[in-house]
Amino acid sequence: MNEAEKFLNRRRGDSMGSFASRHQGGNVQKMASVGDAWSRFWSGWTIQGRASRSEYWFAALLIFLMNVGILWILAVIEGQVFANGVILLLGLLTMFVIEGWPGLCIDGRRLHDVGKSALHLLVPYIGIGLMITGICLFQVKPYFGVAIVITAGVVSFVYTAMLLVFTLLKSTSYQTKYGDVPFLKDRRE
Repeated sequence: MNEAEKFLNRRRGDSMGSFASRHQGGNVQKMASVGDAWSRFWSGWTIQGRASRSEYWFAALLIFLMNVGILWILAVIEGQVFANGVILLLGLLTMFVIEGWPGLCIDGRRLHDVGKSALHLLVPYIGIGLMITGICLFQVKPYFGVAIVITAGVVSFVYTAMLLVFTLLKSTSYQTKYGDVPFLKDRRE
């Protein structure tokens, strides 16, 4: 950060602990704080709008850490009480139900932020459906079933990797059909 950016940050009153700034034209785009990302993950139950890269990855990190903690606690309880894995399975199912829709929403908003449609999220699920179809066809026509399973698996894997790359891309610095740039503030305020 050069001296001019430090001066602008001091003048606006930005604390570098919670926000980092980068300039885009005459505006400043701020990075989401961990608290902002956490609250938007749980309150943003819509795919409409955009999620910045920092918002997406802070939310993903916090959800990962929360899941590891919950699974560790459930594993300890499971080891002391039951030996058949029922509590662990119910815990996983509950976490999936609770985090499933907000997770898809933030994924969709992140894709919107890089100028892509949220419909891209459906392709891996279509591949999973084709894999199930191929497994069912395996009983009738083994070679055809195997070909469908392999093709669908490769397509799902490649497209999931592409979605990961999309989440790593820099935000578009202009307004798109999905909304304004997240955390964009006019420098003249």
